[in-house]
Amino acid sequence: MNKMLTVEDLTISFRTDEGVITPVQKVSFEVEAGKTLGLVGESGSGKSVSTKALMRLLPGSAVLDRASRMRYRAKDGREIDIENVRSTRALRRLRGGEIGMIFQEPMASFSPVYSIGNQMMEAIRLHRGLRGRAARALAIEMLDKVGISNPTARIDQFPHEMSGGMRQRAMIALALSAGPNLLIADEPTTALDVTIQAQVLDLMRSLQDELGMGMIFITHDLGVIAQIADEIAVMYLGTIVEKGPTREVIRNPMHPYTVGLLEAIPSLDRLEARLKPVPGDIPSPSERPSGCAFHPRCIQAVSGLCDVQAPPERAPRAGRAVSCWLHAEEGRTAA
Repeated sequence: MNKMLTVEDLTISFRTDEGVITPVQKVSFEVEAGKTLGLVGESGSGKSVSTKALMRLLPGSAVLDRASRMRYRAKDGREIDIENVRSTRALRRLRGGEIGMIFQEPMASFSPVYSIGNQMMEAIRLHRGLRGRAARALAIEMLDKVGISNPTARIDQFPHEMSGGMRQRAMIALALSAGPNLLIADEPTTALDVTIQAQVLDLMRSLQDELGMGMIFITHDLGVIAQIADEIAVMYLGTIVEKGPTREVIRNPMHPYTVGLLEAIPSLDRLEARLKPVPGDIPSPSERPSGCAFHPRCIQAVSGLCDVQAPPERAPRAGRAVSCWLHAEEGRTAA
């Protein structure tokens, strides 16, 4: 395995007026070079908080547990302990130059008072060391690479002058213009119609193949993940409840929450069938249930067990892991 990123026991808490809440608890995963990890779960599962920690973008109220480890292999082969990066210069090099991020809503990421090209060239100057015509030429090349027509003219447009799909492509171009080794895509297709969504997914796959990037793709949609991810990590209320190769998880889900997410996907083969949502709502991290966090919504929960004790993570077979009492006797406890 050519590991680019290893996250171990990531636990994040926030100091609030109501006390300390912990939206992410002991999350562990890996990303290989050139591969895509899909982080799946409902809103409030802790997906975005976990990945923002990788770029040190959490607010000042956030507290990282001492046991948390985030090891990243940089372009030059150096091993970087992300949690220990302190200097402003090192953080700037990490953000963008090593790890890039595509945010869910590009209008919230682009400044409305500067042109797309101006903002791209700033990233190029900072991370690539190019200026003037060279920086502009690279920005135009990146806009062309992501499929924006007439990039020589588009580079001088402002974000509000572009359609939603075009802004999303420009956001991808901005993230890639810094030459990142690892790309985090935070629900980049959620606000797009299905046609544009398919185009963006095809674009990201082709760019990944061309540039050899590792990628973390965040979404609540297992249908999207099935098209782009090599491995899946299913998150619920700040913990990973199941992970494994994409095809195996989708064809043979082991955790009841994963089963529920898959059953909630509409099927073109059964248009008359009613949608089957996961019952109930995800609770607030400040009201975390005892035992297995999913037990209040689980139709297979065992009284006196699931509501009392959190299940250990088990590895019933190579490459798979699940935290559920239904599989407590299978395999071994994952390291």
